[in-house]
Amino acid sequence: MGYRYLILGAGRQGTACAYDLALFGEADRIILADANESFARKSADRLRHLLPSKKNVQLEAVAVSVQNHPELVNVLRGAAAVMSAVSPVQRAAFTSAPALSSFSTMAALPLLQARERGVAP
Repeated sequence: MGYRYLILGAGRQGTACAYDLALFGEADRIILADANESFARKSADRLRHLLPSKKNVQLEAVAVSVQNHPELVNVLRGAAAVMSAVSPVQRAAFTSAPALSSFSTMAALPLLQARERGVAP
């Protein structure tokens, strides 16, 4: 059984993170969330092209504004780890969101370190 990851921000950094998680993070599902759904879709499509065909990772693109608390809470549900690759302008809203209290440590640590510290499944 793999993990469900959430990447907030589907630019270069978010796409690179999703690629690494798909290859090395035992991922079953990676959600690329961006304020611009078209941008997130393009990132997911690029990953489908770059990843080896033997990797059976479900890639999903969704529109989410990190400044919209209900949207953010909804997309956070069920994620084993969250990575923030949002712009510095939006980062302040993201890191102050109450919905992230249980994810803040995982967002700053590689998954293996988070597992060792007991904050990831």
